[in-house]
Amino acid sequence: MTTLSHVVSGANDLIRATIQPREVTYYLVTKEQLGSIKAKSIATEVFGLIASLGLAAFVSVLITLKASSSLLPATIAVLNTYKTVFLCLGILFALITSVFYVSGWRTLRRITSFGAILHGDPYPTRRAPHQGAV
Repeated sequence: MTTLSHVVSGANDLIRATIQPREVTYYLVTKEQLGSIKAKSIATEVFGLIASLGLAAFVSVLITLKASSSLLPATIAVLNTYKTVFLCLGILFALITSVFYVSGWRTLRRITSFGAILHGDPYPTRRAPHQGAV
């Protein structure tokens, strides 16, 4: 009969493990900082989407103007107006997106720059155990 101890004892040559120390850094943040990062991230995504749609609409109007040869002058005037509006909106929202992106990046950078590296005892306020305890 094969037991678990026979299976494990036969696996000595198969499993080898090495324990290596590693250093992990934790950054303490406040709820306000996390809320700020989240709001900036959502705003960046929304404004990026709007910028993308505006620039795509600009390209669409540009293709329509170049591909169509029998458009009425009134239609061409309207399409030129749309082209200008979509280009301006696309550029404006792309700039707003970059401002929110840089702002969020700076917030994260500020949080990580506050971390102090401790050498030696990681708990400098820890007291020695009471000598008289039983």
